Amino acid sequence: MSLLHQDLEKERETKSIQPPMAVCGQSNDLPQSSTSIETNKPLPNSPLLTLSAEGIKQDALYPTISTNPVRNEPFERETFIYIIDLPLDMIDAELEHMIINHLERAHNIHLTKVKCYSNMGIAIAYVPDETCKKKLLNDIVSIVLNPRTSTIITFVEQIEFASYLVLDTKHAEKKTPLPTVDEIKRRWQQLCPISTEPSCNQLSTHFSNIYKLVFDSFDELIATSQIGAFTINSYFGKVFLRADCSFLEDLPKHASTATIGTAIHSQTFGQLSQTSIYVQYNKDVSNAVILMANPVRIWTNIPFIQLNNQAYIKKTHLAYRLVIQPVSKKVTITMDQITRHRLFHKSIIKHENKGGKLFVEVNDKSVYDECLTAGALLVGEHRVYVEPY
Repeated sequence: MSLLHQDLEKERETKSIQPPMAVCGQSNDLPQSSTSIETNKPLPNSPLLTLSAEGIKQDALYPTISTNPVRNEPFERETFIYIIDLPLDMIDAELEHMIINHLERAHNIHLTKVKCYSNMGIAIAYVPDETCKKKLLNDIVSIVLNPRTSTIITFVEQIEFASYLVLDTKHAEKKTPLPTVDEIKRRWQQLCPISTEPSCNQLSTHFSNIYKLVFDSFDELIATSQIGAFTINSYFGKVFLRADCSFLEDLPKHASTATIGTAIHSQTFGQLSQTSIYVQYNKDVSNAVILMANPVRIWTNIPFIQLNNQAYIKKTHLAYRLVIQPVSKKVTITMDQITRHRLFHKSIIKHENKGGKLFVEVNDKSVYDECLTAGALLVGEHRVYVEPY
């Protein structure tokens, strides 16, 4: 029985039989009963994980995980949608009341149930039929939940069950290798016994201590949100639930983690919690990564970060750049030889010859990954090293 199953089973045992539900968009002559709102203790409202000194009580916290948010009567025959952009400063039960009441009053839509998870910025809304679902997704799309605070929530059919794991490299034992992807997946099933291993990928060679985790179901995301303090290969870990990941490239020499954080605070008018933001700057390549837990509209609507009156565009991925150099300094490799190499498939969009090295940028991630996997190329009769830049 999943975490959501337990909540719904308790509700079924105590809830009396309700009158027939009104058809979406139409009135009903029967008296309207008050909608039952779950008042169980909500998940922590903090957008980040709470580190517990008590550790993890796996048997008590983690029942069997289901592949859907709810697979229990009477809801298994009903359909659901997700609600995103929830405000982070409200109690879940209050949000549930507001959403249900607003849709009934403004759109004559009677939701079966709403369950909010403001610590992840999302909710699940159960609707009585496909007509209501289509109306919410295609016609209404979003609503102003609170005009005083300009709070807008959006209805979507799918979300990505993803989070980011950051390992603290400052306090780990020296020369301890970072865990492999397989080690992280195995450790995750120890910390959070979910039905399947999450998909796990290292974010970038420039930020090798950050990993993206993608889960198979919403229940697995919920289970992840309840993990306390943990380590992997002596590295302390921190999870950023459903975080937005952005990159900044070619930053000025004076840039730092602190200056980038200050710029973000200024451009969002101080409306974002500093505990929900993670910034890491790599001075060797002048790039930065920004993780924003529970991204809100004020952040997602900002297209760039301004440093010293210069705008740096937020990007969803780093440019695929490589540096190529011959094994022997006596060998000269021309740019023409590289561009005609079968591996690159005409994917090179920028190149520069500097100090006996060739710097290239490709527009195909598969080509980039293949080059890094090989680590070398054979150009004519000569071998060359290929490394990330």
